[in-house]
Order: sequence, then structure tokens, then C-alpha cells
Amino acid sequence: MHRKSSTRIRRLLASIIALAGVLSAACSTTGKLPAGLSSPDHGVVCDGARGACFDRFGPSIGLTEIYLGPAAAQALTGVLRDTPSARGPGTEFSPGDNVACRRVTGPCRAGALVHEALTAALFSSRPEPSRGVDASALIGVDWQWNVSRYSNDTQARPGDPGRYRLRLEPDGSLRAQLDCNQAGGRYRIDGSLIAIEVTYSTRAACEPGSLDQAFQRDLGAAAIYFMRRGRLYLDLKHDTGTMEFGRR
Repeated sequence: MHRKSSTRIRRLLASIIALAGVLSAACSTTGKLPAGLSSPDHGVVCDGARGACFDRFGPSIGLTEIYLGPAAAQALTGVLRDTPSARGPGTEFSPGDNVACRRVTGPCRAGALVHEALTAALFSSRPEPSRGVDASALIGVDWQWNVSRYSNDTQARPGDPGRYRLRLEPDGSLRAQLDCNQAGGRYRIDGSLIAIEVTYSTRAACEPGSLDQAFQRDLGAAAIYFMRRGRLYLDLKHDTGTMEFGRR
């Protein structure tokens, strides 16, 4: 009787060990990003060999410049200009070889299978404590617009950044200076996502060459924010470009 019990226990232990090995292998497969990809920050995936970084909207000029350098960002701008693609919600982009991700919502697939690790890296919500710290760093600050770099290899750069300002208030309202006009509106932050709406402004006619309309248009297209070295970056919807701000 004792011998039979010992045999059953040994078999049970062997089964548990085998199951643990299977689970471990599965976790290592789902927990690793596809070859060549890395995630330097929440919501960001980079492919160093291809010289591009991505967020949930697709390739990002701003993130590429931050993590891979200005030369990589310039090269990516040229690629986006020369090979335009559908960029609306529900379309797909490829952050790596044999990988496709659905814009905005996910998931990412490797072949026919959902790749859980890559989907989590790009699309999962930022943990609440980190979100609070990041949001507090950009609220209540007078930001002045330095430049917008667009994926068609053009840019909008004001001659006097101090005439193009944005301030996000703690109550969800915003104030902005659009060159010769004053404006206001509201914003919403959810993790690294941001939505900005200018709801009213004065209607003075600014001098020829003013970028007031471009500034307001780009603010309305903001989709994702990130901060590096004291600067604020707003990625625009559908891979169209990145706004860069400095502190006033």
C-alpha cells in the first residue's frame, strides 16, 4: 500500500513538473517581443535595424528622434513621404518583420496569431501611478510651440515661438495664444493619450505668413503625448507628424 502511494505521488510530481515546463515555455513565448524589437517606454516599440519607433497610431517621427536620433527621424520622414499608406482607424501598420498591428485599438498579430507581448507593449493602459506623474509634468506649464514636423517631409516652424503658446489647466480647460489671437478650450488625458479641442478664439486678422491656423489644426490632431529632456511632444493622428514644445 505504501509503495503504491509513493508511486502515485511520484507520478503526480512528474506531471506537475511537466505542466510547469509547458507553462514556462508558453510564458516565454508570449512575454518576448518579436526579434529585433524593443520597448524603451510604455506604449513605444522600436526597430533599431529599420530605424523607426512606433506608438499605437503607427510610426512616430518624434519617438524615433528621441530614441534613435535625428538622422533616423529624418530617414523615417522620407520613407513616410515616399510610401504613403492608409492611416485611418482600423488600418494596420507593421512594426517588425511578419508582424501587423491594428491602429489605435490593436491587437498585433504574428502570422495568424495574436502576439500578446507586442500588443501589451503598444496598447495596454499605462499604470495609474506613472500616468499621474507624467500628466502633472505638463499641466500648469506655459508651453511654446517650437515646430511641427510632418510625415510628408515638411514642417511648420514659427519665427517667434512665444506667440504660439499652450497652457493646460488642472480643471481640464486650456488657454492658447494663436499668434495674434487668444483662444481657449478643453483637453482630456487618458494614460499617454491626449485629446485637445479649441472651442473659441478671438478673430483678429494676423500678419501674412502667420501660422495661427496650422497651430490650431495641429492641436486638434494631437493624439499621444510624451516628454523628454524638459520638452513636450504631441504625436498627431494617423502618423501625420509630431509637434514639439519648449517651456516658456
